Amino acid sequence: MFDFFSVTDDRKDLAAALVRAQTNMGAAVKDSKNPHFRSSYASLAAVIHAVVPVLNEQGIAVLQMPHHDEQVVQLTTVLLHTSGQMVSSTVGTPLGKRQDAQAVGSAITYLRRYSLQSIMGLPVEDDDGNAASHRPVTHRTSTPQRPTSSTPAPKPVSAEDIEAYHRQLKGAGLDPKMVAAFMADHGKPEASKANSEQLHNRLQWVRRHAATILQWAEQA
Repeated sequence: MFDFFSVTDDRKDLAAALVRAQTNMGAAVKDSKNPHFRSSYASLAAVIHAVVPVLNEQGIAVLQMPHHDEQVVQLTTVLLHTSGQMVSSTVGTPLGKRQDAQAVGSAITYLRRYSLQSIMGLPVEDDDGNAASHRPVTHRTSTPQRPTSSTPAPKPVSAEDIEAYHRQLKGAGLDPKMVAAFMADHGKPEASKANSEQLHNRLQWVRRHAATILQWAEQA
């Protein structure tokens, strides 16, 4: 997944309106359930309900425009103020082999929810997602190198490391149990058996492939 932002040169009015909006903005209600993992999450409708009316009251419109370029689905979200000032964010996720309308629609729905929630800093507890693109994952194994005298071996992970890893997954909108099930399904060892460097690399990989994991969970 990738993202980038753009803004107008003058955004003082927009900034003030966004501050007022966030002051009055509550959390999104977890109104949907993932039956496979018996967990709940805030749907796109719940996120829109929590964000858009409050923004509209402050003179801010929300535009979300999808783009489909070969195997990548992109979405540009624009916050447009009545003054003409704006800020926009574009995110994208790969689709993989599945290219039908349902896969594209699922990816767009996920990106819309992901973008609005992220841009507004919207609190949603235990958001596990439920739709995005699908791509079979192929992992390339590498032969571990023995540490030299100048390169200390990575430390084994502690219980605190695992707790921090789970918190970061939840912060990225992913259920740790869902991620663990996905990794096990693809032949990867448990996070508790990794060293500190491997756990860091695992977290970065999961963040980049969040859409794939969420789509897998939906179809599991």
